[in-house]
Amino acid sequence: MNNSSTDRDDIQEQYAALQAENLHLHQQLEQLRQNQERLHHALDGSNTGTWDWLITEHDAVLSDTYRNLLGYNADELPDSVESWINQIHPDDMPAVSRVLEEYMSGRRKEYILEHRLRHKSGEWRWMITRGKIVARDDAGQPLRMTGTINDITAQKQQQAQVSIFKSMADTAPDGFGMAHADGTLTYANAAYRAMTGYGNALLGMNFLDHFTEADRVLALEALTSTAHEGGWQGVLNFQRQDGSIIPVDTKGFVTRDESGNIAAVMGLFRDLSEQHRQEAERTALQQQIIDAQRDALRELSTPLIPLSDSVLIMPLVGTIDSQRAQQVMESLLEGAARHQASLVILDITGVSVVDTQVAQAFIQTAQAVKLLGAEVMLTGIQPQIAQTLVHLGVDLSAIQTRGNLQSGIASALTQH
Repeated sequence: MNNSSTDRDDIQEQYAALQAENLHLHQQLEQLRQNQERLHHALDGSNTGTWDWLITEHDAVLSDTYRNLLGYNADELPDSVESWINQIHPDDMPAVSRVLEEYMSGRRKEYILEHRLRHKSGEWRWMITRGKIVARDDAGQPLRMTGTINDITAQKQQQAQVSIFKSMADTAPDGFGMAHADGTLTYANAAYRAMTGYGNALLGMNFLDHFTEADRVLALEALTSTAHEGGWQGVLNFQRQDGSIIPVDTKGFVTRDESGNIAAVMGLFRDLSEQHRQEAERTALQQQIIDAQRDALRELSTPLIPLSDSVLIMPLVGTIDSQRAQQVMESLLEGAARHQASLVILDITGVSVVDTQVAQAFIQTAQAVKLLGAEVMLTGIQPQIAQTLVHLGVDLSAIQTRGNLQSGIASALTQH
């Protein structure tokens, strides 16, 4: 009787322990269910699709979010491995197969890759897939693998745009750089690095450091103006690493974050050295043309014609001012010396007005020509000019005069 009572008590204790263990297991299962539910809600909220692959059974379970990411309803895409494989872009299949095989064989520590899946609309969407083996058999072969997918198409498009922009910036003929608000350079394209002569050492420098000392104040003002007003443009001078100086057309602008704070200060730089050189050449050429035109006009306005070996004639037409009178003197003196003339005929038949200054210039010319051993004959004096010279009291005693050029030539040929 006592043994029977003891056995019954043992059974009751075992039953109570089993009930407690079952309750604990039930609580654990319920906690696991709640955790899984929260995980699914979190994944759904993050727009993350999940998949569960039973490898040996060649079967798979896809979440509704997985289907939604590809544009399908819950009943439109069956739970199968083929539903995944058939959507993979043909060009991505080799990479997917290689990464999966390397992971399952243990040669790769994690299964993560980016590839394209076909959307219901026919569009190819970029996905990032992550997976992990969660069960193996006694031989260590994979039995079950679970994972997630996320749509990264927008990020891929942004990356492509950034890549295009970076490629354009890197190969642009003009310099381009980015800096923090304090001027510390964080990016400089090849043209910018070559323009300053610092190469890769330019990164980390303050952009003020490669301007000439005289331009650093202006460059600082440009940086301040860019930060406060959004932009600045002007010409500054770079002092290259070798000490040489180049003029640079500079444009500054800023980008801001969502809070309106400056995210980066950017600058475009165009080397003006060649442009300035060409402008200097054009200016020099223009000056040469002006000088040539001036010389041509001078020759036309003060022509010197040899009448004989010792007689020169300079016929003048138009208005004589002090500048032209000086040209007349220079041409007469140069011609008399070059031809070793004994007589120079200055014909003013075509001149209608002569003032005191011009008349005095003629007198000085005659005196200067005499110093060279030649004389000056003035021909073609019009009545009004003769009257003007008389009223002005001009002394023409040092100059021979004739009424017209013909008589002057006849006299010159007779005397010389």
